[in-house]
Formats: sequence, structure tokens, C-alpha cells
Amino acid sequence: MTDNRKHPFSADRPISTINEDRLDRGKFVKEFSRSIGGWKGKDSIVIAIYGDWGAGKTSIKNLIIEEMQEQKLTPLIMDFNPWQRAGKFDLLEIFFRELAQVLGKVDKGKKYGDLAKKVKKYGRYFTAGKSFFTLIKKIVLTLIFVVAVVNIFKAWTADSVFSLAKFITGMVFMAIFAVLSYFEGIFNNIYSVFDELSEIHKKGLNETKKDLANDLKNIEHPIVVVLDDVDRLSPDEVKTILQLVKANADFPNIIYLLLFQRDVLEKAINIFSKQNGREYLEKIVQIGFNIPEIDRVKLESVLFERLNELLVTPSIDSKFQGERWRELFIPGLRPYFGNMRDVNRFVSTLNFHIECFKGEKAFEVNPVDLIAVEVLRVFEPDIYKSISVSKQYLTEKYDDKQKDEYKNIFDSITQNGNADKKKAIEKILSVLFFNVSRIYEGDMFGDNADIDFKNSRISHPEIFDRYFYFKTPTGDIANSEIEVILSSTNDRNKLFQFLSTHKQKGQLKTLLDRISNYSNDISIEHAEPFITALFDVGDNLPEEEAFTIGEKSLITRIFRDYLLRENDSTKRYGIFTKCIQDTTGIYIPVYLVHGEDLRHESKKSPDRYIVDDDKVQYLKEQCLLKIQSGADSGELFNNNNCYFILYLWHKWGDADKVKEVVLKHSENNQNFASIVFSACHTVVSSSGNKVERRLEIDLKYFDKIYDAEYLTEKLNNLKIENIDANGKLGIETLIRALKRRAAGKSDDDFDDD
Repeated sequence: MTDNRKHPFSADRPISTINEDRLDRGKFVKEFSRSIGGWKGKDSIVIAIYGDWGAGKTSIKNLIIEEMQEQKLTPLIMDFNPWQRAGKFDLLEIFFRELAQVLGKVDKGKKYGDLAKKVKKYGRYFTAGKSFFTLIKKIVLTLIFVVAVVNIFKAWTADSVFSLAKFITGMVFMAIFAVLSYFEGIFNNIYSVFDELSEIHKKGLNETKKDLANDLKNIEHPIVVVLDDVDRLSPDEVKTILQLVKANADFPNIIYLLLFQRDVLEKAINIFSKQNGREYLEKIVQIGFNIPEIDRVKLESVLFERLNELLVTPSIDSKFQGERWRELFIPGLRPYFGNMRDVNRFVSTLNFHIECFKGEKAFEVNPVDLIAVEVLRVFEPDIYKSISVSKQYLTEKYDDKQKDEYKNIFDSITQNGNADKKKAIEKILSVLFFNVSRIYEGDMFGDNADIDFKNSRISHPEIFDRYFYFKTPTGDIANSEIEVILSSTNDRNKLFQFLSTHKQKGQLKTLLDRISNYSNDISIEHAEPFITALFDVGDNLPEEEAFTIGEKSLITRIFRDYLLRENDSTKRYGIFTKCIQDTTGIYIPVYLVHGEDLRHESKKSPDRYIVDDDKVQYLKEQCLLKIQSGADSGELFNNNNCYFILYLWHKWGDADKVKEVVLKHSENNQNFASIVFSACHTVVSSSGNKVERRLEIDLKYFDKIYDAEYLTEKLNNLKIENIDANGKLGIETLIRALKRRAAGKSDDDFDDD
């Protein structure tokens, strides 16, 4: 865990060790550090690392320094941040002073000690003249001030004939003092003229530089001068630092490493230089690197883990709706998380607000709504402010006569946000507020005030104000591999092998996430082989915990987004049916048809479903055939989603037949244990900073397959030593749940286990 957990309200704190790296930047750091460590040139070299604001430049710098310090021939490292000194010291003076200190710490011998002295002497040539004029300036200003005060004082004590003259004299000197103090550039201009005319100064500088260069050739350790946050400096300070590097780039055994956002620095250069900023930099920087692009899957895994840490309490979990979260995250919230600074910044403020809403036994708001509102508050403050004063329009019902009026209101709200995220803003508002969903998505069935109130949703007028208590505003997948999959969508077997290989490597989630970005590029003519391959690979997927977007959710989204491109519902039905019939998989088709079957319960708009109402029953029948076949072969009982499939078989088919088949296969103890394990789900709990996961089972659903008498007899005669590890966990979980029920506790009362 990174140090950001120790500093929950610090969104800008970089990591300092490789153990804190969550974005797999170690490979880049090691290769970069190895290149510097292996550099044998006797000339100086200037290297730049480019990265946008929030890309992690300082974290990368810290990791590079850590890595270089582990090398056999450790270079001398001077980590100099000019921005932290800007406005407080003369940058040149402190730069050479710190470089001398670095050299002086190497050893107590004469070699580096003499070199440190020469560095100090060399630095004085840049600062001595300015120091002299600083002293002169102080003396002059002091004398003027003293003359002014003396004359004003004498004006009060002198004869009347002289008092006015002395007073005027004193005020004139006071005015001169004020002007010279304010316009410091006058002294600086005098210094510049003096500096340019001082040939003696220049001769001394060249001789000292030559002497220093000879000594630097013979040092054993190269010197790495790290200059971070250069893009945060003022244009004048940027000029000073770049001139420093440029003027001393011919020193041997010195490596300059500059870190900055390139376009920002180029704009600063354009202010003080007649030369184009990019051309100016190219004459200074010899080698440039871009910060490695952040892997979105890894970034989001950090975000989801942080959310789990913050929100896994019983009072919050009871109000969390996984499907609604997944509907909201990808199109609405995801665009706002581009780097670790975005994640840290958001989690920091969310942490604060969660504490405000957390009670001993209840959470005052809906966790999904809170996350969405906080995203707007952090990243779209103008949208947040507009929402906070638009309660009437967002929460109170309106009739069709007011539709245009409300649309204008909602349009005016969304126009306050970032133009490039307009679709994301509309999606967030549509998920949060039925009134907005009715305008933008044509939703006519999502309004249920009782459920909204029960779940503490922001859309309920009695809950709305709670959210504005404070109104201040997994392994990489190469692009070449993506090309392979895009070219294989018309070949089911080839595509399935490709997906299976990445599934075995633990990379299926990453791959599916990438595919979801390209679904519009896949021809609808390839629908049957493409979808069937997704169904084939969809069995035995990892369990999805709260706040996670797992393989099942990604396959579901790809399937829906892709197939809904076909406007003809009859064709969609034909494709869906054929894929169910042809696939070797069971779980994903059953899960998708179950979603279609829930349309009357969810009351979503009909155009958001794949098939028409009258076609769902046939799809269910096709699924039942697949389930029956899997049960007959015994493969069904090896599926980690076995119980979910059995539950739907029991719901859709002949319940007595299902129980008969299940009980027959349960005679095999391993089959029975596998079924039990598949009925379990992971519960996440936290205590302080400690997060624990354990299995639980909902007996009220389990009872539909096994009655209490059967379970008692089965467990009494079960030989658990011949069962695999997962099966043993399932049996232990079942026994614990039965004991809880026998003690009169509810199935979800886990406190006293």
C-alpha cells in the first residue's frame, strides 16, 4: 500500500520506492537507470523526461534515484528542485552550493574535497557580482532612508524658516527610497551592464571552468543532476535554469536529467526568447523520453481497491447496487480518471465525505450516488454547483407540457462542464436523476420514489439536500495483439484460442477491456463467431466483488454495445439464438437471458433490451437445453457458477426434475461440495486499515435445491478429506450458516461468527 493511505488528504504526494508502485513502471525505471549507469562518455549529456500534469514524473524520478542507488557503481545524485527554491534564493547560488555539498559527502579525501571547493569558486563567478550589487543596493537604500528620516525629524525641530525646506528634502529622499525599493530592476540593469563589460570576470570564469573540467574527467562516479518541476518556474527562472544547463553542458561526467511538461515549458521559453520554444529545447536536450502511458486496467484496479477500503461496511454495502454502479462507471465516471493524481485527489475528498455521512449503524446517503456526486464536485465544480441549486427540476415530477422547459434547464446545467466530457456528464445525471434520464435517454419506467427513499438516493426530494451538506465548491496487451483479435472476429475457433490463452495468463480482463474500446470497429457480419467465442470463454470466471468491473461485466457490455448496433430486433434475436445453440459455454448465455427476463422487474425502456418481449421464452428454452446437456454430462457441476445456473433451471424449468438431477449428482461428495462452493459469495469487511474477505452463503436461496433434512444427513456422513480445497471452504461456510440459523440468527447476521 502506498504512502497515500498514510496521508489521505494529500492527492499530490508522489511515491518514493518501487514497493509502492501500483502501475508497473518498474520496467521503464530499471531500463532507464541501467542506461544511465552504463553511460561511459566523458562528455556531459542532457536527458529529459516529458509528462503531463499528474502523469507521475516525480514518482518516476524517485524510483529512478532509488534504482541508481542500488547499482554497483552508484552515481553521485543531486536531486535539485528549483521550484521549491524559487523566489527564496538565487537559483544559481544555491545550485552550485548544493552540488559542492554532494561532492563533499563522497569521502573525506583531498580529491573530492578540492573538487567541491572549485565548484563553489566556479559558482561565485555567477553570483559574486550580483552579491556585490545587492550589498551596494542595501547600503544606498539605507543611506537614502537615513537622510530622509533625519531631514523630516529636523523639520519638526528647526526654525520655521528652515522647517519647510528640510521637510521637502526629507520627503524627496523618502520618495527616492520608495522608487528604488519598488523598481529593483534598476539595480539589476546596472549589474547586467557591469557584468557584460567585465573582461577580467570572464577570463577568470573561463580559467576556473577549464580547471574544473579537468578534475571532473578523473572522478570515479558520474554526477547525475536531477532538475524536477522545471515547468512550474516563472519564465525568468526557466531562463536561468536552462542557461545554467546550456552553459555547463560541456562538463565531463555530468548527466542532467530534467523533468517537465513539454508544452508548458515551450510556452515559457517563447516569452523570453525570440527563438521558437521547441527549437530552443532541442538545442539543449539531447535525449528525450515520454512517461510510459498508464495502463487503464491497473489504474482502475487501484481506484476500485481504494473504494473497497473506504466503503466496505455493512451499512454501506446494504445500499450498494452493483449493476447500477457498472452502468454508471464506464460511460460516466471512467473518463475522469486518467492518472494516479486523479485517483488520489478523488479518493482523498471521498474519504472525508464518507466520514461525514457514516453513522454507527447507517449510512446517510447512497454509496453509488455519493461517488458520482463527488466526481462532479471534484472534477466538474460548476456542474456540482448548478445541481445543488436545481433541486426542484431534478427531483420533482413534471408533465409532458414542461418537457421543453426542463430540457433547457438540463442543457444549461451540462453546458457548465467540460465540453469534451458532455456525454459523460449527461450519463452521470441520467443515472442519478430519473427526470434527466427521461429527457436524454427516453426512460419512462425508472421512477420509483419508495425505492429511491429506501436506498437514500439523491433523486428523492427528501434525500437530495444530504448530498450538499458541504456546498463549497494486469499485464499489458500489446497493440499488435489487439490487431490479431480484430482480424480474428470472423473465426470463432481462432478467437476462442486467443481468448483462452489470455485467460490462462490472467490477462482476460485486460484484453476484454481493450476489446470494449474497439467494438464499433468489428463488423456486425461477424456477430455469430465473435459472440459465440465470448460465450465459449465465459465459464469459470472469477467472482466479481463490489465496485469491480470483472470479466463477466465486460463481456456483457461488449455483447450489448455490439449487438445493439443492429437496429433490427428480429436479426438480433436470430444471432442471439444461434450463439446460444452453438456455444460450448453455459454461464454467460444464461446470465444474459436472465437479464432479458428481468425487464418487467427493472422497468427499463424496451429499446434497451436485445430481443422483443415475446422472444424471451424461446431463449430461456434454449438455455434449459444447454443446462440439461451440461447436467447429463456432469460438466455443469464443474462450473464455478453452477449454483446460479441451477437456480435459474429451477426457476425456468421443472423444479422437481431439477431437484431429482441435483440430488442424484450430489451423491458424489465432490459434486456436492462444488455446488455448495458455487453458492457462496465473498463478503468484504474492514476494521481500521485492515480489510478482510470471507465466504458466506444465502440459505434462503440454497433451500430451493436442498431441504434441511437432506443437508443434515449429508453433512453428517460427508468424508471431507476427499474433497478439493474450494469444496472444503464451501462446506465450512455451509456448516457455519446452518449453525447461525439454528441459533435463531438471520442468514445475513455475521457479527457474532
